[in-house]
Amino acid sequence: MHASHQNEASASISLMDSSVLESSPRFPKKRLRTACRWVKDNQQDLLERWNDLTDGIRVDIDVRRGKSRLFYTR
Repeated sequence: MHASHQNEASASISLMDSSVLESSPRFPKKRLRTACRWVKDNQQDLLERWNDLTDGIRVDIDVRRGKSRLFYTR
């Protein structure tokens, strides 16, 4: 997931565990934590959208066990 702040700072956040993958130094820490929390709270919907928009690449996550799988189907 990509997040931006006032078109001056950007960050990449993992859909799998809502961790920060990369962030520009000027991204406010409080806003970054809010973005990560939003990704975590909306994880299932985001993964469903990802799966709908990708061609045959499916992401599946088992939240109860904390395990994730990435697999290719056609």
